[in-house]
Amino acid sequence: MLQSVKRTILVLCACFVSFGIPAAAQEVPADYQEVLKSLDRKGDFKAGVLKVNIPRNDLKMTIQGFSTPTPFGFGGWIALTKATDGSDVMMGDLVLLQDEVNPVLSTLLDNGIDVTALHNHFFWDDPHVYYMHVHGMGKATDLARQVKPVST
Repeated sequence: MLQSVKRTILVLCACFVSFGIPAAAQEVPADYQEVLKSLDRKGDFKAGVLKVNIPRNDLKMTIQGFSTPTPFGFGGWIALTKATDGSDVMMGDLVLLQDEVNPVLSTLLDNGIDVTALHNHFFWDDPHVYYMHVHGMGKATDLARQVKPVST
């Protein structure tokens, strides 16, 4: 009986110790740290994916006349992850005003970034914004350099 109590106490102590230790944060790989430096932005690294927000805090958005904050859907982003061959894959969604679409499209294409979609998310938004989906493959630092001109 005493052996059983000792064993139970030992198991409970092990559980308390293991549950009391916080999970280690995933460290951002060096090449993704370089991406963040290059873009001069902060990012979130989880499950092998680096996500960098590109909000449009310069826009005062309304939907049908109601003020609408940026987090409601007016923030762009890019994300990077490793492909099976070790290269990086970048995808993203940029929020653009109508007069920004052609210059941004030209800049992306000139820098080797693919544009996979251009569409709107809202009706009755003012100003009217467009969402440009981007895609690229290669080295993370090269992709950051290629997308940097349109990420500010």
